[in-house]
Amino acid sequence: MNTVLLTVAAEVALQASQACPGCIEMSNPGLMSGMLIGMVLLMAAPFLVVFGIGGGLLRAHRRALAQADEFEGRGE
Repeated sequence: MNTVLLTVAAEVALQASQACPGCIEMSNPGLMSGMLIGMVLLMAAPFLVVFGIGGGLLRAHRRALAQADEFEGRGE
């Protein structure tokens, strides 16, 4: 029973060591560059969402102002 537990613990430790950033950096340069690209995308995502929503609101506001000017007859 103890050997089975030790074998399972060793397999779990091997899988965990393959997932650590230091091990990825040492193992394959392609994995490290993919990890860096993923981190950049994750850091940029909140800004992209905020700017996307803000741009949509600004566009809607400008469209509403243009329609109001056209309705009043001043947008000729």
